Amino acid sequence: MKHETIISGLRLEGQRGILAPTILAFREPTFVQTFLAEMRSADWREKMAARQAGDLLEQPIHRSFHLVVVDARCLRVGLPRLDEDKIAGAGFVIRRLRKGGEDGWLRLETDNLGWQATPAGTLEETSAYDPDAATRRVRALGKNAAVLSRVDRLPGGGDATDEDVIALYPAPPDVAKNTGMTLLYGFLPLSGDDHEPQEAPTPPFSLEDVKARISLLLKSDRTGISFPPTSGTITRAEMLRPEENSNAARGRGLRTLKSTLFWLSQETGAFVDGAPEGIKNTLNEVRLTGVSPSGLFDYLEVCYRAFILQTPDAPSSVAPSTSWPGLNGSQENTLAAVAYAAMSARWASIAPLTPRYPSLPLEYHVRCFLRVDDCEGCPLRILWSSPSAPFRIKPWFEGGDGPAQQIEMPPVNVESLKKMKPNVVFNVPPELQQHMDRINLGDLLDGKHTKTNISFGMICGFSIPIITLCAFFVLQIFLQLLNIIFWWLPFIKICIPYPKISTEEEGS
Repeated sequence: MKHETIISGLRLEGQRGILAPTILAFREPTFVQTFLAEMRSADWREKMAARQAGDLLEQPIHRSFHLVVVDARCLRVGLPRLDEDKIAGAGFVIRRLRKGGEDGWLRLETDNLGWQATPAGTLEETSAYDPDAATRRVRALGKNAAVLSRVDRLPGGGDATDEDVIALYPAPPDVAKNTGMTLLYGFLPLSGDDHEPQEAPTPPFSLEDVKARISLLLKSDRTGISFPPTSGTITRAEMLRPEENSNAARGRGLRTLKSTLFWLSQETGAFVDGAPEGIKNTLNEVRLTGVSPSGLFDYLEVCYRAFILQTPDAPSSVAPSTSWPGLNGSQENTLAAVAYAAMSARWASIAPLTPRYPSLPLEYHVRCFLRVDDCEGCPLRILWSSPSAPFRIKPWFEGGDGPAQQIEMPPVNVESLKKMKPNVVFNVPPELQQHMDRINLGDLLDGKHTKTNISFGMICGFSIPIITLCAFFVLQIFLQLLNIIFWWLPFIKICIPYPKISTEEEGS
């Protein structure tokens, strides 16, 4: 027999009528078992009232977990609970609120469409909209054009588009008996790896920004520039610290050359495989004298391999050009244009993705639904709850209210160190082993580089507690150094002394 059904949140002490879905907060990792155990108790209302979430929800990284809970009842005298056998499916959707409406997280088969506007009327409890595309298509069969024009539809792939649904599960029979309710609950996910679709994102810089950042050596107007040397040999050692050169003018020129190499390599990617030919062709229109290769780009590429990459086949020194001709205005404009295109392409490949729940003060709510099979031979009816109270999501980097995770540090003495046997093994390839074998702090500070011909790797075992100790000491050093800039120690470091318990016997 068909009759109206309502979906309500938990009716706790003093609450009446049809309520919005209830969101509960838990600190226990076994939050589902905790929830069911508390719902079996005689004072479940008091316990659930204490667990009601506020308007700022924490993520699992804060050691906080949330459940969405609703109660299904028949709209008849006495509001009897709905028979679980009538429920053919249940779930809820998370909607992002915006001025004038709300957005749902949509998918087209396995592809994310991201946050998209939901159809008009889906905020109403009487909406026939179903988040599942296949179900919507079945319901549309046999409907005439006039009815179809009023069917709720989603953007993107139209009837092929699904809205992301989180399942609701019925509580066990003993819980239903204890509470007198047909309870449904589901985990509220507030984090994840989903990202908004992103195609050719607009770079956060303009052509004018690129023009302003072009290295001074490559500009048409080079007033006041310190030109690279035109005599002597440019060595790898002096390029390492050009500011310490005994010849101040030569040092400034070396810094100009070095900044040019960094601009071309780091910002435009001019020296990597697949780099745009436009940069190379434009710069090679400028011809240097007294060197080979004489094209400006080709010469700078040799310097890049010798002084920045320091590849084995690169020379350790490079002869300087006897003159440093510049680009004309037209060439500079062309260089800026091709550099902008190259930088835009690089930005598109490394641009940060926008997560489903960004660290912004956005508001969300949930809406629960049931698919009810209460009329033999008729299609399933879908019923919607009212929206939950709006909530925001605390960013992951903000501290939570849950207990801090404790990591016990081992004592540092001879006896304890002897017990810290290696319990993790690193497989070190030959290339990395060569670098490890020539580590010498004194040489590193002096800029010395010793080449070895080791052709074997190593298996190195370490103790995780020792690795933790080293990381802890390095962390303390950098916290103190960066405190000069951020003045953050009073906020990010809390140290509380605790007594060391003695186990000595009395009278000893």
